[in-house]
Amino acid sequence: MLKISPSAYASFVLWLGAGCLAGCGHGPTRDSGPSPSATPTPFLVKAQVNHIDATLFDDAGKTMAQVKADATAVGHGEGAAKVSDPIGIASNATATLYQKGKPVAVLTADKLHADRDERTLIGVGHVKVRSLTQPDAPPTIQADTMTWGYKENHIEGSGHVLLTRGESMQLPGASFTADTELKSATLNGDSPTPKAH
Repeated sequence: MLKISPSAYASFVLWLGAGCLAGCGHGPTRDSGPSPSATPTPFLVKAQVNHIDATLFDDAGKTMAQVKADATAVGHGEGAAKVSDPIGIASNATATLYQKGKPVAVLTADKLHADRDERTLIGVGHVKVRSLTQPDAPPTIQADTMTWGYKENHIEGSGHVLLTRGESMQLPGASFTADTELKSATLNGDSPTPKAH
């Protein structure tokens, strides 16, 4: 059985569509002189893959993150990422974040985007990160947006921030910075009332 990754499938669909649009329906033409348009208008393409399960790797081949999502979109148009992005814009996503080859945190978001060059994941909408390395009372941080940097071992977020640890600690803030395992976090500013996530 042949297995095709979601990004390879999206690339194939885009390649196939481009070939058909470039060559289908064109018969012999008369030489009518120069074309009135020096630059052809590119066609817009958007592809969507449902129920993805993708693993992102660092340069050394170690697992950086495992992402599961209801759907992902690449191409042009609203709600789509560049075709070169490894997961596009994933909807209702859960990412297990890794450091040194081990899972250390889980991040969930309404929308999740990966930047391959920067080795970052960007979550938008009801974003929550929970430590996996502190099982007794795992700290959790929620915010409107978060960016995780794999190379920097760093998470930052803003908008209705709430840091919780067990039942006894709840600290609101406007923004935060933390390490991936949430062993150390700094909250900045006051948030009037954290949104329920």
